[in-house]
Amino acid sequence: MKKCTGCKVEKDEANFGKQSKARDGLNEKCKECCKARSKLTVMSDEAIKNQKLYRSEWQKKKRPILNARLRERYLEKIDECREQSKIRTKRYLESEKGRIKHLETTRKYEKENPEKIKAQRKVRVAIRSGKLIRPKHCEICKCETKVHAHHEDYNKPLEVIFMCSKCHLYHHQKYRFHAKRLNETTPQGDTKVCSIEETDRG
Repeated sequence: MKKCTGCKVEKDEANFGKQSKARDGLNEKCKECCKARSKLTVMSDEAIKNQKLYRSEWQKKKRPILNARLRERYLEKIDECREQSKIRTKRYLESEKGRIKHLETTRKYEKENPEKIKAQRKVRVAIRSGKLIRPKHCEICKCETKVHAHHEDYNKPLEVIFMCSKCHLYHHQKYRFHAKRLNETTPQGDTKVCSIEETDRG
């Protein structure tokens, strides 16, 4: 039996946690007192807020190192990572939550970009009617794959460039929203947005 210094009640030793520095190898307070104390300190709203702030500050300091490790790990297993990403995306879209979210996103995109949707529909109709011929090769890198119809001007819906998914993505990154960020840091200042050539070079 041992007396708890918190509640002043004598209890069986099984009710005390282990403490290697103590003479008897047991904590001075019983498990119930330790649990009550943790609710007031470790589990309090202020303590949780401080923990989140600490983690945020720690991540800002360590982010360059973490980004470098993640990027190195990704480049070492790039094909495996892409395959796993496809499986996760497919599994998510097949779920009820994924179908609802995909439908909401699609409707929002159609509402915000009517000219793009109209141009894409005209391309599909032109391909089905034979007015446009979808090639089997990318017009940029000449690789044989399924190609996307890219518009430089949506006011000219039938003037398209057929690109593979890799060239299409790089084209938008280079000439659209990433144009000013290819050789600059992100707003957080912790990583670099690289082009495909830089990625391939590692």
